[in-house]
Amino acid sequence: MDGVIVAAGGYIVGGEQDSIASEDPNTLGYGTTLDRISGGNYTTSADGSLHITLQFANDGTESFEATPAPHGRGFISGEYSYGTHFSGTLNLQTSTAPPAGGYAVALQGDNGAGASWTGGILNIDSPGGPSTPGAFSGAGSELDFRSFYPSSLQELTISPGTVSIPDQYGRVVIDLVSYVPNTGGGVSAYLAGYTIDGVHLPLIETSNYYMINDNYPYRGATAAIIGAAIAQGADTGKFTASSLAGSSYVFGGSGYVFQTGNLPEYSSLMAGVVTAQSNGNISGTLSWNNVNGQSTPSPQPFTGTYTVDSEGRVTIANLSAANLGSNLYLYLAGNGQGFVLSNDSASVFQGEAIEQQKTPFTAASFNGTYGLNTGAFPFVAAGEDLIGSIAATSTNGMDSLTGSGETSQLTGTQLGTTDFSISGSFTPASNGIFQGSITGVNLLSPATPGDFTLYLVDSTQGFAIQSGNATPTLVQVQIQ
Repeated sequence: MDGVIVAAGGYIVGGEQDSIASEDPNTLGYGTTLDRISGGNYTTSADGSLHITLQFANDGTESFEATPAPHGRGFISGEYSYGTHFSGTLNLQTSTAPPAGGYAVALQGDNGAGASWTGGILNIDSPGGPSTPGAFSGAGSELDFRSFYPSSLQELTISPGTVSIPDQYGRVVIDLVSYVPNTGGGVSAYLAGYTIDGVHLPLIETSNYYMINDNYPYRGATAAIIGAAIAQGADTGKFTASSLAGSSYVFGGSGYVFQTGNLPEYSSLMAGVVTAQSNGNISGTLSWNNVNGQSTPSPQPFTGTYTVDSEGRVTIANLSAANLGSNLYLYLAGNGQGFVLSNDSASVFQGEAIEQQKTPFTAASFNGTYGLNTGAFPFVAAGEDLIGSIAATSTNGMDSLTGSGETSQLTGTQLGTTDFSISGSFTPASNGIFQGSITGVNLLSPATPGDFTLYLVDSTQGFAIQSGNATPTLVQVQIQ
């Protein structure tokens, strides 16, 4: 889901929302619907978390839980009436300005043959004003497409498109048509976006039409799309190797390992940090965890090379990590943020990338109250996951964790929660890679402690990934 709510005095007094209603690409007319929010309410618990209920003009009610968001961003978790869980973020909206210029983009969906992923740069080179639609020609844009079929990464050809005038809640619709030459594969959809702050733009499909390719109808068009975009601003079209050299980026996200024949695909999680040198080489550390026993047993170092084009796409190649064939694309937004997408026919990975602080880390770097979310890829998270709050305390050279989490569960028309106690500890390291354990974030066995590696961006956020071949869990932490 993607939308805006207006809250005042314990009540929801306005807003609108788009939400995906189906993931069946063979059902014409499926997709998302724009629905006005006609009312609702919110309550605050003793720990500051929120319970929010929305009343819609056409589609009944919806409820979800949210972590405290004193800095304007919290995590949410809920369940639709038909049993699908959802999670994501709750952000304070400060702008309804129309999008303009370059955007780093990450999208996930379904192309009729299975899951698909798109990453790249979308340049809105004919920006509109408050009352004038915008447009893009395709120049200065580059999108890369991955799916189960074709499994190899393909560069998309982008057709000219339009961007609608923002409505009163900052909602715009992007008419995006792109395709893989000679295959019919690609992204063909109307994407709704609600601007948050003039920089961040969550995206969700509002309707879909299909490309027919030989005997595989619907295979080419990506459906049930959800994702996000981050504005490049004044850096649009001006990136060089110096835009990355000397910087480190922490990344975290999710993906799949493809199998041959009738073998099942395996979901996987990845987190790590990559550092770019001025000579075109890169180095870093990564943790890779999936359920097929092929993931790395502990964080491992890797090396490689990189190049940067003017649009902000970084090609990372020649990776040396064991059991990981993926090369990577890093899409820069120019403000210390971006997205990452793998380029390998055997597996796929997509996630967020955030520039890491340059000064050494200490135990005090992870100290305070943090919100957490176990959604693998926070802005497109799906499935049952955990949100909550933890207090990190630096004592005797260790960071100890105490707190609680909850997962939302719908019984009839009532949204309830299951609460979990969370504890743990980490050993600090100057490079920001903290080793430790967490108990309480594994929904299958909440009392079982798990070994985790925490990759800190700075004192405000990071990604913690479970080590080895245990149940894959990725935790995003963010200061409250």
